[in-house]
Amino acid sequence: MNRILFLVVLTIVYGCSSVSRQKLTKTLRETETQFQDHTGFVLYDIKRKKTVYSFNGEKYFIPASNTKIFTFYTSLSILGDSIPGLYYLERGDSLLFWGTGDPSLLYEPVQSSRVLKFLNNFSGSLYFSNSNFETTPLGPGWAWSDYLY
Repeated sequence: MNRILFLVVLTIVYGCSSVSRQKLTKTLRETETQFQDHTGFVLYDIKRKKTVYSFNGEKYFIPASNTKIFTFYTSLSILGDSIPGLYYLERGDSLLFWGTGDPSLLYEPVQSSRVLKFLNNFSGSLYFSNSNFETTPLGPGWAWSDYLY
């Protein structure tokens, strides 16, 4: 949160005044040192189709907070405010159930106990199946392909 606030203030201060490239570069280097991370910034003029300023603009970054905001919005739009806690089939006195990937199942702050109450109140035998979960560890994709770096 402090980092975001710092960048907002930095943008406002430098947006309202003339600043040299050297001073801006120095400030961004200090930001990298202060937060002990990798910082990049590119300012591009769309009308002139020209980069106005670039700091580590040639380096690749893993998408972070900006991408998370769009992912969160899309998830809320598609999923709504809740997801199924489990899928199940009832056969006689037995209940066969699968997980759905609901992250709130055992997460105490959410206190979503409907699934656990349902399973505890079932009087027959319970059978869990993980057949709907198939994955390959460290499979292809940006999330895994750069894990060494």
